[in-house]
Amino acid sequence: MPEVKRSPLFRYGLAILLVALAAAISWLLQAEHARTPFAFFFIAVVAATLYGGRGPGLLTIALSALFSSYFILLPRFSFAIGYEGLLQLGVFLFVALVISYLAERVRGAEQRARISEASLRTTLQSIGDAVIASDVEGRVTFMNPVAQSLTGWKLEEASGKELREVFHIINEFSRQPVENPVVKVLREGVVVGLANHTLLVSRDGREIPIDDSGAPIKDEDGNTRGVVLVFHDITERRKGEEAALWLAALVESSDDAILAKTLDGVITSWNQGAQRLYGYSAEEVIGQNVSILVPPDRPDELTGILKRLAASERVEHFETVRVTRDGRRIHVSLTISPIKDDGGEIIGASTIARDITGRKEIEEERDRLLAREREARIEAEEANRLKDEFLATLSHELRTPLTAMLGWTRMLRTRQLDEHTSGHALETIERNVRAQTQLIEDLLDVSRIITGKLRLDTRPVELVPVIEAAIDSIRPAAKAKEITLERSLDPTASPVLGDANRLQQVVWNLLSNAVKFTPKGGRIQIALHRNESYAAVTITDSGTGISQDFLPYVFDRFRQADSSSTRAHGGLGLGLAIVRHLVELHGGTVGATSEGTKRGSSFTVELPLMTVNLRRTETAKMGSDGVSIDETSMECPPPLKGVRILVVDDEEDTRHLLATILGECEALVETAANVGQAIEAVRLKRPDLLISDIGMPDEDGYGLVQRLRAEDDPELKELPAVALTAYAGEDDRARSLAAGFQIHLAKPVDPEALIAAVEQLVGKDKS
Repeated sequence: MPEVKRSPLFRYGLAILLVALAAAISWLLQAEHARTPFAFFFIAVVAATLYGGRGPGLLTIALSALFSSYFILLPRFSFAIGYEGLLQLGVFLFVALVISYLAERVRGAEQRARISEASLRTTLQSIGDAVIASDVEGRVTFMNPVAQSLTGWKLEEASGKELREVFHIINEFSRQPVENPVVKVLREGVVVGLANHTLLVSRDGREIPIDDSGAPIKDEDGNTRGVVLVFHDITERRKGEEAALWLAALVESSDDAILAKTLDGVITSWNQGAQRLYGYSAEEVIGQNVSILVPPDRPDELTGILKRLAASERVEHFETVRVTRDGRRIHVSLTISPIKDDGGEIIGASTIARDITGRKEIEEERDRLLAREREARIEAEEANRLKDEFLATLSHELRTPLTAMLGWTRMLRTRQLDEHTSGHALETIERNVRAQTQLIEDLLDVSRIITGKLRLDTRPVELVPVIEAAIDSIRPAAKAKEITLERSLDPTASPVLGDANRLQQVVWNLLSNAVKFTPKGGRIQIALHRNESYAAVTITDSGTGISQDFLPYVFDRFRQADSSSTRAHGGLGLGLAIVRHLVELHGGTVGATSEGTKRGSSFTVELPLMTVNLRRTETAKMGSDGVSIDETSMECPPPLKGVRILVVDDEEDTRHLLATILGECEALVETAANVGQAIEAVRLKRPDLLISDIGMPDEDGYGLVQRLRAEDDPELKELPAVALTAYAGEDDRARSLAAGFQIHLAKPVDPEALIAAVEQLVGKDKS
């Protein structure tokens, strides 16, 4: 019964009316019901309490007690009742109060039941899910608005109909009817879920994907009284699931690496593109920190990225380096976006990584090419500047002596000069002719050096006479400037294998340079001493010195510290360049030091000493140029006896000659005609030394020595090697040393030079 809201006047008036009615009935029937004078009053108390509540019930009890005391209990018409009447009245009051209490409880339970039912109906009416209730026979008893909307049935139309008529479902794929869940609930008495991929066919034929469950309605005794069916439209969810499936397929098939991670950097997803790029499978990295991909030399990069993500900042096209599973470093472009939950809170990040290693390599190669082009352009500009400076200097150096020569020649032809003046004119012409001759010789030497046509007449040379001869030739120029020449020559720092004339040219150029740049009254020191296995010639002056900026270029061709028109000294800037090339052709080195301008300079030439002894006849003498003028015979040094030597040359005559020379010194010589035979001989014979030609068919000597240096066997890897070749240029020498040879000898080789080179390497190996 629905609750009707009653006013207090109605409720209390009803109580008074009920008491009056009970009193009238009791008065009329008092004779017949003397033993139950309060029966009708009990009925009034129950009715007043049920309909009016506790207040009207208590009022009914009070009025009933007053009426009974005065009109029913003896003596009547008086409130002065006897003991028996008091006992009856007390029993009435007690029983009436108990009845009122029980009636109030019943009334409260009914009210709560009505409220609960109303609340349940209101809830079912307002929830987002569709709800249909049926009785135990499966007939519809309730439908909320959502259920009415989805099924197309109104409650008044559907009430009393079998639920299967209102709730018709089919399988999404087979299109066959699905068992109505009400039947299963009533049959089994348990909660059941609807089948997957179920479609609700509405009254107007619409097919709606639904999902949820059905449950029995049971009473207090556990008996099934009906069924409640709850379902909801999952159309939007199905669309989201389909979109998620498409997205997952798209992510998985992407060529780019796509991964997700938490804000702590822990990887939570990993696609096939990431596996291809980084080499890790999903099982290996999910749960790992993304720092495993970051190079150790970039420790702060990941922290910076995570901070930007935490601030809702998107990182786009961030180019960096990552490390793959096999340790390779690759260039990648990263796009990193924050991932937010439904509440907008950032819970992680997604990363798309694209391999840009190829592009980076192209860019780096382009940058290298641009850098080389800039360097080449700078070098070309510098070379062009040097060329212009050289041509200007050459023009000056040619025109200046020609001016004096031409002028004095014309003066002599007029015969207007006296004897003294004519002698001075001829002396001037001769001096300038010699200067031009030296200039031309320098130019020719540079040309020979550049083209590789400069050849040395090598033989044992004593350095003391060579140096003395150079000093004698420069002495007049030094005397004219009052320059003191000091010498300290160690005769034991000889002999060396070389061209005496070219070595004298080296010393003369250095002395001439020192005299040119030493002021009047200065000092030049010439020293020769032994430095381990080298003879060292040092020339030190007290001249203008060399600036630190120019010092690295002092031996370059056409370089001059002062190339302006106001320079104080003449020359083409070729002398020191010629010195460097001649010294290197002798297997030596030259260097320059200076503490700065006006603080003098020092040049040191180091030449390898010969270790081959010369036996001379008693009449043997050394010429002023340091070269023996008598016949010498070769004495083999003891270290060559029993040394195993492999000679490799494609020319049979050369092999035979070298084997004979070395055999005379009791060396054990094996020969090979090509690289293949040489490799086999090296592995079988285990030689102590290799002498190899460079230019050979199929594979050259460079390839041979490089193959030996790549061997795993330490003995073969460190095998001493001499390059004996007709490629005699400075570039050829540098290339042979870079390839792995220790010594470079040019053909034709002097026997003493060959033996000296062999002893040098064998002796070093034994020391």
